[in-house]
Amino acid sequence: MNFAENIKPRADWLKGHDLASRTMEGPNTGEESLVPAVNTTLNSESSERDAASEERDAKLELWMEDIKTFIRNIDVNNL
Repeated sequence: MNFAENIKPRADWLKGHDLASRTMEGPNTGEESLVPAVNTTLNSESSERDAASEERDAKLELWMEDIKTFIRNIDVNNL
């Protein structure tokens, strides 16, 4: 059975009917006036003190001090 031979008569039948210009609703749709609007706004306030950021900054400062100490202890005469 050839697909093209089967689909052509059915496609012509659909063209003759007004199905393409109509809108169809799904089973769980409703009219806009009956469906409540969803409010997705968020109220967020930034905290004045960020503990995680302060901890990262403290660790970074300690790491930088270790690097500075390492660099100061390099003996350039032995390089």
